Amino acid sequence: MTGAGLVRVGGVGLTIDGRCLANGRRAAWALKEERNVDSLHTGTGRRAKLESAAKLVSDAIKAKRQEQEETVEKNRALIDRELKRLAKARGGQLSPEAVVEAAAAKDHPLHRFFEWRNADAAALWRLDQARRMIMSAKFVVEVIEDRARPPSVRSGSVRTWIPEGRRTRVFRERAAVLSEDDQRAAWIDERITALRAWANSVIDVKELKTVRLGVEALLDEYEG
Repeated sequence: MTGAGLVRVGGVGLTIDGRCLANGRRAAWALKEERNVDSLHTGTGRRAKLESAAKLVSDAIKAKRQEQEETVEKNRALIDRELKRLAKARGGQLSPEAVVEAAAAKDHPLHRFFEWRNADAAALWRLDQARRMIMSAKFVVEVIEDRARPPSVRSGSVRTWIPEGRRTRVFRERAAVLSEDDQRAAWIDERITALRAWANSVIDVKELKTVRLGVEALLDEYEG
């Protein structure tokens, strides 16, 4: 095996055999070029090899992605089990301090999910503080609700800085992001996902059933 290649697919990093990746990329590129050439000048045997190589890398990426998704699910199950065990040992209560204290033992199942090198952990903590600082900055927006009769003015506090595109750590001023079609669409998709997540998070709260069903109906209508 040669070096491994990292491919971004749907936001997931996939590491596959470097030869497979390189051959597949070359095949995909060559196949694209050959499709622009008259069929009389394209050998069927070479075309078949190119398509086979392109399919090989596609299958490898799909398999690796499935493997990583299965690993994520296993980790979620492990974390859920260990958190329940810790809470049970503490009378049903759970705190971040208790989790860190238990996970400090090198043989604890949760140990590998934490950064234990103090210098690195401190740097990550400062990055998290900076991220929360950015997200805490807000300003007031006033909008005219023209569906009301007579029209009314409503105000709300919104974030000054919002993410630039999907799955990014870079923020830009709200107006700049919302003025660009692709970034605006990405931000709206993220907000729709957040609304779906909220609806799922209260599915067992009967007092919010009417609100949840209303939100879900509006989302279905919007996405329909």
